[in-house]
Amino acid sequence: MKSRIKYMKFSECSQKGGRMNAAKRIEKKQLAEIDMHGREQKPIEPLLERMPRIKINDTYYYENRFFVIAGPCSVENREQMEKVGETFKEIKGIVEGFSGILVLRGGAYKPRTSPRSFQGLGEEGLKLLKEIKDAVGMPIVSEIVDPRHVELFAKYDLDILQIGARNAQNYELIREAARSMKPILLKRGMAEGLTEWLGAAQYILEEGNEQVILCERGIKAGANDGFTRNVLDLPTALLAKEANLPVIIDPSHATGRVDLIKQLSHLIALSNLDGIMIEAHPSPREALSDRNQQLTLEELADLIEDIAQLREIYYKLNTLNNKDLKPIGAIEYNAQQL
Repeated sequence: MKSRIKYMKFSECSQKGGRMNAAKRIEKKQLAEIDMHGREQKPIEPLLERMPRIKINDTYYYENRFFVIAGPCSVENREQMEKVGETFKEIKGIVEGFSGILVLRGGAYKPRTSPRSFQGLGEEGLKLLKEIKDAVGMPIVSEIVDPRHVELFAKYDLDILQIGARNAQNYELIREAARSMKPILLKRGMAEGLTEWLGAAQYILEEGNEQVILCERGIKAGANDGFTRNVLDLPTALLAKEANLPVIIDPSHATGRVDLIKQLSHLIALSNLDGIMIEAHPSPREALSDRNQQLTLEELADLIEDIAQLREIYYKLNTLNNKDLKPIGAIEYNAQQL
């Protein structure tokens, strides 16, 4: 086990680099760290003093909750979303049973490589998401691509705003989304390093919004020879947690292969990462976007049952190591009581 017994020179972060805010950012930055065996490790500067509370509707969720964010890549029509809603009614109790947080995802605005590809339903897609949210009683997340859409997302009561990989360094969009004071799901850019990823997160914190959820979705890499869509960078995802922000994994975009999504989801469920984001569709072969990486709804339901069992194993293993990580009702608080 690494023993942190010696530190190299510290440097004070200049307050000119950013005003102090409710995030209470740590002002000391370690330049290097040496363990007891003389191995130098580059440390991660915490962005918050503790993991943030994520507020969804009127409830704050503390750390050790496992996010299950799932749904179609694109919101396509009412029939599709009604089928998704029926499945979510069935799996909602399973997710809540292992103290997870089930969130419906669906793209209403789709930034695509080709302008001729399906671009999403726009406002009509947000309307359909809101109808399913009300019918099933669950939070929703969708990608925001334009700063002018913040009020529109508020109109349809989006619980979480997603900044996609293509906009991971669109700082004006990030700032405007952060000012909504809604939780921000910040995907890692396709070629972003850890410093750039956490730098984008700081733009959110600087607006006084601590509710940041980081999402690793795979990066472009020269070693990728076409068997997977991207390269999943789990080491960087684990390091990002040292910044005191929750980190989830998107195995759908990371691999682009349904045969790998289940295996990776199993691994993530047994780790100290904070959740998964998975694409699922009633009929993937008819999907208007990303058909090759979307599970069927039946496959999604089976995977959720697997995750429920694996999370119980995870909690038991940590209990044996004297780490009581299993969330209980006491960590949920009504916002009005705080």
